[in-house]
Amino acid sequence: VNLIVRALDAGFARLIALRLKEGFVASDDGLEMRTFVYVLNKEVFCKCMEWKCKEVEKKWKEHNDMASAVD
Repeated sequence: VNLIVRALDAGFARLIALRLKEGFVASDDGLEMRTFVYVLNKEVFCKCMEWKCKEVEKKWKEHNDMASAVD
């Protein structure tokens, strides 16, 4: 399965890059990295990734909403 990982900023991009296997390809700005993983069941993997993405987006929204309330 091909994966595209996008970082929030250059600092996070460096942390992500340290955890990716050799051979990943980074975008010109370094914020997007392309790699691949071997999975036994592509459908299950993709469903799990969709769930995780939604959870992360939910957490970021909660964080941003709280930060806005403090400002």
